Amino acid sequence: MSVLNTKLRQYAEFTQNTYCDEILKDVLTLTEQDALLEGNKVSIIQILCNLDKVEEAEYFLKRNKDLVRLGAYLPILYSFMKQQNTVKLLQLYTEMINKNIKLKYENYFDLLKYLSTQNEKRAFNTVIDTMEYLGIVPNKNTWNLICNHYNARRFLPNKNNRCPHCKSSLKVIDCDNTRFKICNTLEKHIINHRVWIQFKEQLNKNKYSYIIDGANIGRFDNHGKLNIDYKKILLVTKKLGNSCLVVLHYRHTDVIKKLIENKVSVQIVPKGHDDDWFSLYGALYLNCFFVSNDQARNHGYANNCQKELHWWMTHHSVSLRLSGEQNYEVIFPPKYSTCIQYYSSNGIHIPSSENSEWLCVTL
Repeated sequence: MSVLNTKLRQYAEFTQNTYCDEILKDVLTLTEQDALLEGNKVSIIQILCNLDKVEEAEYFLKRNKDLVRLGAYLPILYSFMKQQNTVKLLQLYTEMINKNIKLKYENYFDLLKYLSTQNEKRAFNTVIDTMEYLGIVPNKNTWNLICNHYNARRFLPNKNNRCPHCKSSLKVIDCDNTRFKICNTLEKHIINHRVWIQFKEQLNKNKYSYIIDGANIGRFDNHGKLNIDYKKILLVTKKLGNSCLVVLHYRHTDVIKKLIENKVSVQIVPKGHDDDWFSLYGALYLNCFFVSNDQARNHGYANNCQKELHWWMTHHSVSLRLSGEQNYEVIFPPKYSTCIQYYSSNGIHIPSSENSEWLCVTL
């Protein structure tokens, strides 16, 4: 198979600029074989599209329904653009959406540019809908293209997070499904179910506004030392108010004692458990603020939902920043989500990935 891989790669490179009947004949013969690797199939589709045999490429793709790869669909998508076959293009794009095949930034730009030149307004709006659903923020070129297509109005949000044109507010976009997915992942690690049940009962009863990662905050600005300074935790709770729950592992006995003496609510994590499981779960469960300088980017217990966790953390993570000697500033997350947002059935706000500007668009 390695010999075939090499041959197909050479074919694909050669046919980018040159038509060759012999290559076409050889590739069409290969399409009849069953024992082909996915990479071979993708290369075959690329070669057929290079040789303007788009129908053959499309037929080969339909025969291989399990081939759910962007590289298999893109050559055909771009071939339809080249042919200006908008009907086929939109059919293929719909199929890609249904199979959860996501385009890259440059692909969205090319697709929107084509639809704009063809004056396909409804299809253009459909692509924007997809970007909104997937949480894709347009890059500079795509943003400018959208601006020109809609004749949109640019703006910077005012201090109330409002658009000066439509007077609508930007908002935080939360997804309960995302929260529940991460919560379910965390719960699978729990072995002391009695303590866990009590913890959830406490969350339901008190509805905290802040869950504090005690070990992380207590070690902030410790210059690599592992000891936890309870005074730093106490300072943060005073800045945030009474609706705080500090999560600490049971081994930090002295720190827990000091915090309780100062009337701070503490969740003690039992042996055999990671305190992050409790602190993150509590914040996710209540959909409240998670106070920590740890952005939870590489935690093994959340490997299957890192993207969702990062999205949620972007809007709920409160951190500390050193402000002068021994003075700490509490940093809150943005008051709105930097993503495409509908403000009415035919009105939409679109952010830029390059700066703080937004577009106000009437569809």
